[in-house]
Amino acid sequence: MDSYYIKCVTKKSNGNIDTVGFSGRLQHDIHGSKKKRKVIMDMKSGNLVKTATKENGSWKEGDEVGTVDGDYIRTDGNSIRSDNLGELPSCDQF
Repeated sequence: MDSYYIKCVTKKSNGNIDTVGFSGRLQHDIHGSKKKRKVIMDMKSGNLVKTATKENGSWKEGDEVGTVDGDYIRTDGNSIRSDNLGELPSCDQF
């Protein structure tokens, strides 16, 4: 089982997440992007996916990411049919 950290998001015009920026290690900067569909497939395959945010120059581990109906990714554990990864920045900032 692999794990990685989502560190930024790119959203579609309707507000849903399109792609995420990620890294395989907490203290490493973003080194790739994945479509949301790939993130969902990774989780269904048993991969652990968490969020991470940068605070005072260092990455802080966030919450575990889950899926709702195989269509949305969320960190808050509820079953609302929409994406919600908290306050992750736009990947445009990196």
